[in-house]
Amino acid sequence: MATTLSYGYVKPQTGDTGSTFFPAMEENIQQLNDHNHDGVNSALLNSSALGKGLVVAASGSWTLVSTGLYEQTLTVPAGYNINTSNIYSKVVATNDIAYPETQKLSATQFKIFSNTNTIGFNVYFG
Repeated sequence: MATTLSYGYVKPQTGDTGSTFFPAMEENIQQLNDHNHDGVNSALLNSSALGKGLVVAASGSWTLVSTGLYEQTLTVPAGYNINTSNIYSKVVATNDIAYPETQKLSATQFKIFSNTNTIGFNVYFG
C-alpha cells in the first residue's frame, strides 16, 4: 500500500511489490515532469530561495566619458562568473528593472554605463 504525500508524490512502503511500486514510480515521474513550484503541486519557490550577489553602481560614483555618457567599473561578486551568471539591474531609488549598457572587461570586472550621473543601480548576479 502506498501513501500519497502533500504535493501528490506517491511513497511506496517497504515491501510493496511491483503492482504498487511501479504505478507509484510512474505517478512520481509524471509529477516531477509537471510541477511548477506554485505551492499547490510542489513547494512554493520564491526569490529568497535563490542565491544572489549584489554590486551597487552608486549615483555619486560615475565618471564622465563624454557629453551625456557616464561609466563605472565594478567588480563581479565573489563566487560568481560573469560568463555564466544571470545578471539584471534595478534602479536604486525606485526598484524598477533597468537595462543599462554593460561591457565585460575581464572575468572579474565590467563597466556599466548611464546617460545621467544622478541614478544608481543595484546589479544582481544569480
